[in-house]
Amino acid sequence: MSIILDHLDNKVIARGNTAEIYEFGDNKVLKLFIEGFPIDVIRLEYNNAKTVSAKIENVPKVYDLVIFGNRMGIVYERIDGCDLLSYVMKKPEKIFSMIDILINQQMRLHSYEVQLPLTVHEKLKNEILCVDMLGSEDKFIIINELSKLPHGNSICHMDFHPGNIIENEGGTYVIDWMTAVTGNIAADIARTLILFEYGAVDSTNAFISTLLTPVMHALAKKYLKKVLKLTGISEKEIRAWKLPVAAARMYENITIKERHKLYRFVSKQICEINS
Repeated sequence: MSIILDHLDNKVIARGNTAEIYEFGDNKVLKLFIEGFPIDVIRLEYNNAKTVSAKIENVPKVYDLVIFGNRMGIVYERIDGCDLLSYVMKKPEKIFSMIDILINQQMRLHSYEVQLPLTVHEKLKNEILCVDMLGSEDKFIIINELSKLPHGNSICHMDFHPGNIIENEGGTYVIDWMTAVTGNIAADIARTLILFEYGAVDSTNAFISTLLTPVMHALAKKYLKKVLKLTGISEKEIRAWKLPVAAARMYENITIKERHKLYRFVSKQICEINS
């Protein structure tokens, strides 16, 4: 069902790069995407969130699609609280205990099997093919390596990081399901690992960024160590997914610095394959 709005004077409660969040009646919010944002991607998020929220508790309920002028949005259940990233910025001494919450929530999601519109193989291949920094030969090698990796039927969030986990008195909630796919959980773990290892620290202060970078690497090590213990997956299995996951990440709207770090990693991996 789609709701067509002819005016919108609701209060804006948050703004991001791709959408604004508005109050939208009792216990609801409207995530209104910027003009020109691909409609098929919005519908994908809607369908993903609808499917997942019907299957799993502590995922915001999804209500309607909304059309406002040349913009489209999604009405969600309102979840108030603090995301884990904001929480550890206020209480940095909690940064390593935050990893335990992150992993517990990710493992909970991985215990569910569901068929979403895209598989992890399809998503990664589509994105790799669109990366301008990679030549056709490099793309062929990466996609060939991807084709060797095992499929699966688990829910993979594929953007699972502290900023997408909200805690409040009612529990812990996972948000932002645009990137969700069906697949092998090792791919989802590799994606979170890539975000910790190569993600640009969100700070305009170069000194703070320099200080936080080794902390992120320490988090990556703690995350990997615990995930290996809990899942029984080998480090070799996760490492195999890092090449296609890192290459696909280069397609996203990330900083030049992060893109070049990923490019160096991907290039090194390709050289090792060719040697």
